[in-house]
Amino acid sequence: MSGRIIPFPTNAGPPTEDRRAELRGRCLIEGRILFPDHARTLNVTVRNMGAGGALLQGDGLDRLPDHFTLALTARNVARSAELRWANYGKAGVTLRDS
Repeated sequence: MSGRIIPFPTNAGPPTEDRRAELRGRCLIEGRILFPDHARTLNVTVRNMGAGGALLQGDGLDRLPDHFTLALTARNVARSAELRWANYGKAGVTLRDS
């Protein structure tokens, strides 16, 4: 090595704006996705949640349908959810009143 320092390319400018309508609180809640056919479920962890959305973490989230039910097992609550994005074992969802 020549001892030269090569700068790492960065994006100059402000950080990307958060497009959420409301703040979300960090959490660690066990959840279960109930597929529309009621024949399959998928265990997930809710990493953050607000009144209108949540961040889910788990295996198989890239195979979620567009609409499903998110059940929070410890809180005995179920909410209708719409998939917004999914990648690398995480998914963002919009929550609606059931």
